[in-house]
Amino acid sequence: MISFAQYRLFHQKVGIMILSIKTNQLPICRFIGEVTYKEPWMHFKRTIDEYIIYIIKSGTLFIQESNTKYVLQKNDFFIFEPNTTHFGYKSSVCDYFYIHFTHQDLKKINRSQDKFIQELYSRRYHAAASNCLYSSFANDSTCYLPKQTNLKNINHYKLLLRDEIDDYENRLENYKEKVSCELLIMLINISRDFVSSQLQLVSTKNKSFTISQDILSYLNSNYPNKISSSDIADIFDGNFDHLNRSFKKTTGHTIFSYLNLIRINKAKELILTTHMKFSEIGYLVGIDNQYYFSRLFKKIAGSTPTDYCKQHYNENMIIK
Repeated sequence: MISFAQYRLFHQKVGIMILSIKTNQLPICRFIGEVTYKEPWMHFKRTIDEYIIYIIKSGTLFIQESNTKYVLQKNDFFIFEPNTTHFGYKSSVCDYFYIHFTHQDLKKINRSQDKFIQELYSRRYHAAASNCLYSSFANDSTCYLPKQTNLKNINHYKLLLRDEIDDYENRLENYKEKVSCELLIMLINISRDFVSSQLQLVSTKNKSFTISQDILSYLNSNYPNKISSSDIADIFDGNFDHLNRSFKKTTGHTIFSYLNLIRINKAKELILTTHMKFSEIGYLVGIDNQYYFSRLFKKIAGSTPTDYCKQHYNENMIIK
């Protein structure tokens, strides 16, 4: 039998088996509710052609899926896969939420731990470096879910689930759409927590990874300020050239190429959402030389600030 702690340790050693879901498609919630068993009870046997989520409120659930036995305990999240048989193998007292749903693109995948961690970091980096104004998604809409995990912010999920259950039971117009949207939000949040925990495991073992992640966060927060190589060296207590090499190995960018990318992406946002002059925009994103701002903007965006503005506004809009 596998508890969450054993499940996590096992997959750290042999590779991570998880589910991938495309978040640009809505999961369709068919059934949602909660059950409470005050007397010892054993789950009935069934095979069903949809996904089922269990979130354990209290107690313990001893459940077997196919040939694997699991021990689900308080705050555990678990996904039963379709067309697999599951049943209880031991009586226990247990309270849990359940969600039955379908999705057109949810599947089980296998990754080696190293490859998976690299992919997670790359996706998080591209999301951080993306331009929020683009109509396309920052990633490819894939979201990774663990088959089993222990939820940290359980009170938040309990409130969310009870709201979903109320919507489902009240049967107001568009209730299934609302419940399905809330389910998708919950899955994205669980995925984010899972990804963060996986990256944290690496960061405790890999100092260069940790420092690169800290530098990335620092640049995202401080891009409007003047930042020099000596500033980076002092703040992160290291040789700048070494920090820069580690950062490029982790992100694919040098520190200052990433900083410039952040600044130009922010400049794009200000161009399309304000009436400020380009010189003011350059100053606000940390570039006070208008000539250099225009040159850097064209290098990264592929057009001058004026042309970029014209491309996104109609002819009646005022060009700065």
